[in-house]
Amino acid sequence: SGGGGAYIGLGRSERHSGGRFESSSGIGSGSSSASLILKSTNSGFCGSAGALRFSSGSSLSSNGGCLVLASGYGTAGRGGAVLIVAGSGTSGRGGRVRLGAGRGAVATGGASVVVGGGEGTCSSSGYLSLGSTNSGASGSGGRLAFSSGSSKDGNSGAVALGSGPSVGGRAGVARVSVGSGTSGLGGSTSLGAGRSTGTTGGGVCVETGEGTATSGGAVYVRTANGGGGGASSQLVFSSGSSKEGNSGALLVGSGAASSGRGGATRLGAGSGTSGSGGGLSLESGRSSTLTGGTLRAGSGEGTTGSGGALRIGTSNAGAGAASGRLVFSAGASTSGNSGSVRVGSGAATGGRGGRASASVGSGTSGLGGALSLLSGRSDVASGGVLSATSGASASASSGIAIISAANAGAGGSSGRLCFSSGSSKAGNSGRLCVGPGPATVGRGGAASVSAGSGTSASGGGLTFAAGRSIASSGGRVLTVGGEGTAASSGLVRITSANGGTAGASGRLAFSSGRAAAGNGGAASLGSGTSTAGRAGVVAVSAGGGTSGSGGSAIAAAGRSAAVSGGAFSVDSGDGTASSSGMLVLGSGNAGATGSSGRLVFSSGTAAGGNSGEVLVGSGSTTGGCGGGVRASVGCSASGGGGPLGWTSGRSGGSSGGWLTVGGGGGASTSSGVLFVSSGNGGAAGLSGQLAFSSGSTCCGNNGQVRAGSAASTAGRGGLVDLCVGSGTSAAGGTGQIRSGRAESRSGGGVHLQAGEGAGMSGGSVVAKSTNGGLGGCSGRLAFSSGSSVSGNSGRCALGSGASTEGGGGRISVSVGSGTSGGGGA
Repeated sequence: SGGGGAYIGLGRSERHSGGRFESSSGIGSGSSSASLILKSTNSGFCGSAGALRFSSGSSLSSNGGCLVLASGYGTAGRGGAVLIVAGSGTSGRGGRVRLGAGRGAVATGGASVVVGGGEGTCSSSGYLSLGSTNSGASGSGGRLAFSSGSSKDGNSGAVALGSGPSVGGRAGVARVSVGSGTSGLGGSTSLGAGRSTGTTGGGVCVETGEGTATSGGAVYVRTANGGGGGASSQLVFSSGSSKEGNSGALLVGSGAASSGRGGATRLGAGSGTSGSGGGLSLESGRSSTLTGGTLRAGSGEGTTGSGGALRIGTSNAGAGAASGRLVFSAGASTSGNSGSVRVGSGAATGGRGGRASASVGSGTSGLGGALSLLSGRSDVASGGVLSATSGASASASSGIAIISAANAGAGGSSGRLCFSSGSSKAGNSGRLCVGPGPATVGRGGAASVSAGSGTSASGGGLTFAAGRSIASSGGRVLTVGGEGTAASSGLVRITSANGGTAGASGRLAFSSGRAAAGNGGAASLGSGTSTAGRAGVVAVSAGGGTSGSGGSAIAAAGRSAAVSGGAFSVDSGDGTASSSGMLVLGSGNAGATGSSGRLVFSSGTAAGGNSGEVLVGSGSTTGGCGGGVRASVGCSASGGGGPLGWTSGRSGGSSGGWLTVGGGGGASTSSGVLFVSSGNGGAAGLSGQLAFSSGSTCCGNNGQVRAGSAASTAGRGGLVDLCVGSGTSAAGGTGQIRSGRAESRSGGGVHLQAGEGAGMSGGSVVAKSTNGGLGGCSGRLAFSSGSSVSGNSGRCALGSGASTEGGGGRISVSVGSGTSGGGGA
């Protein structure tokens, strides 16, 4: 059976405290005091060692007694240690140590179990270490659990872990760490708030200490460095999932500052020495039935100063690589519209609106980065619109929109600017419109297209070309001045710039394109019609020259390799109610020492056919006189007047061309008069000669010269009158008719013959001199043959013709009578 028990009991008191029990070891006045050992003895082979219980008694109506376990203080040395140690087990578990406060049936349980290090009045207080001992070769280290008890109807107790405050030094550190593992995973640390079945779960708050006079403490949440063959651990900040309500928000930010700068918030991924740097991803939440969550990045507001800058950029690249890409993109959509992407600055109430700038990086050894703006593609409808618009202004000018390539370096060209619509497979390609907007009360804006100038080479070319078509007509190029509904329409001016000191001004060429199998296009230059005013003038003029010849103006019709060349027509305008327009072709006036320019009207030469005619005439008229045609040469103040020559064409193998000058026919009255005369002579000169002569010939007969009137069907034949001018102070002019001279044959004959009368008498031939004046004789009539050197001189025959049925004609020779002198002999 069990060994005998030993019981020490103190006296009981009905009205006062019971007796006290005190057990102490002996004092050592010169050395250590004796030890006091209370223990149960070792157990046997099959039993447990006896229990040691230190307990105060219970109380019916007052407090239970205290249990104090402590070591004594040391005046000049260290205070004694207090050890509570459970026993170890060689084949079973080691013994437990438990400290528990008392239970309260109707009030709060006993106060917290307080385990504290000793106070140090002049130095550091003692530290408190709570730890489980090391485990064996195949076990785990013991668990440490700090937990408040559960509660049925009230709040469960709080667990507070912290260091005490410090008056003149630094507050103590509070650190929670887990053990490392040499062959397995390191231990985990988990902070979890309490779960609630009926309301919101508990919060987890990690907060640094306040600095009332300086900065608040820092909060570091990070994983440890990775080993040689592994990665550093993940950091996950996430709210929990929700079944029927909203999931919790995740807020990362710095606190507000009353008189200083707000703290910075930075998210950075780790760098990599042999692999890629870590990625950084910000994603809003996904929704199965509604719109996904919004992702918003905004800089801080400045209530009295500027708002904060928002900068999104990739880091610089290394020596042989490219810097990272920046991609701003809305997500794809299966059956709805994809999201829009907007980049812009906010509105300004009292200042200037902020700029929005998109620029790419420059290159020191390669090309600069490209900048591309593309609207979206559509498989079944029109592609997306791309719009670049400057800002509107309510009371001043709207903003400028500038699209330009940057300046080129020392050895390159500036970049191209291409404005082009896309190609089209089955429909029309898109239009390209460049123009200013309309103005309600001001002037419409100008639209200017200009090429760059060159200091050492040619200036840039400017080309307007309409689109090419494989199966139909090519596109049109139309340049139109603006309409003026109440005033003049706008001017259209096409001109080349002035030439420099050693060059010519640029050429202007207006030409239609060539045609392979059809007609070449027409080139039309004209002014528009006018309803109530005068039609506009069309002027083509060449430039003047101060030290060289003036510029030439050439208008030429097109050449043809197989048929007739193109016609060239210059017409004045019709006059439906009045005269048609005048057509004036003239050369400019000459200077002080030169001649005015020639006017040449000529058809071109012909290789195997007839050369073209030159026709100069006036048009016919229905109810008025036909217009006159006049060819006149200029007069001269100090030299001879200009000659006027009409010459028909020369022929190398046939007769020369005809020259015909005729008056106009009269269908019901007289035909027109043909008047050929020289101009009047001046005070000291003669009037001009009139010479009607055929040309000379080498081997054949000379051409005839005929002067006559045409036959008349029902009237009298026209008169032919050859007369010479009279003289007021000298003899009248001589009239001569001579036949031609011959070197080896008879000279030509002279025939004067009256006209035949088919049913009546023939006409008379009358040769007489005119009457003499008061102091002179009438003129002589001499009928004589010429003299002869070695042959007979010619006969003079005077006779009348034979008559078939009537008497022969008489020959009468008579001399004139004299009223105051003798009659003629």
